[in-house]
Amino acid sequence: MSSLVEELQRDALSPQVSLVDLLRKALVVAKKLDVADFERWLTQELSGYPSTDDYTAYPEYRILHGEVRAAVPGRYIPVIFTGPDAARLNRVYSRMPTARPIAELESLVQAHPEGLIISYTPEVQVQLMKGAGCPEPPALHVPTHQLIGVLNSVKNIVLEWALRLEKDGIVGQGMSFSTEEKQTASSIHYSVTNFYGAITGSAIQAGSPGAPQNF
Repeated sequence: MSSLVEELQRDALSPQVSLVDLLRKALVVAKKLDVADFERWLTQELSGYPSTDDYTAYPEYRILHGEVRAAVPGRYIPVIFTGPDAARLNRVYSRMPTARPIAELESLVQAHPEGLIISYTPEVQVQLMKGAGCPEPPALHVPTHQLIGVLNSVKNIVLEWALRLEKDGIVGQGMSFSTEEKQTASSIHYSVTNFYGAITGSAIQAGSPGAPQNF
């Protein structure tokens, strides 16, 4: 009889297993082992993150990068930032977090292979329209591979965590874990950030009232 941890490893390697099902099984493992950090992370990936303009509230892999474009009749054109502050402005407005649940991201990848058009907050739209002289609100155009990167990052985290559990002697039997395995898990702080790295460079709040208005 295989263990939950071994099943988790196999499912993470199988293209036939949906990411949602993989996360649900990982959530069972996290709950049975009482690994609070992973339980919280898995719940957020399944249910979605609280929406906030504080980018540090999101994992780094959920910060999407795209191109700022303005609507003109029949098409979109790139918004070009100029001046001494151009690089910083482009960095601010070309990044946006996604709080959507994994199931929605998987659906978006299938439904929009050409990419997504994501609206800014009303405050940011006004700032961009004033600064760039756009008659219509600009939007962030995000290529689909950015969403695929989110999905792959989540799957890799689950796989690496399952491999680490096995390395630490936590494999279980069937659907259960021994008392010793639970004690081992409680003595080791399994932090999700250890599997994708610390969040860096995400302190920009594109929707904050103090965002620049000069372009």
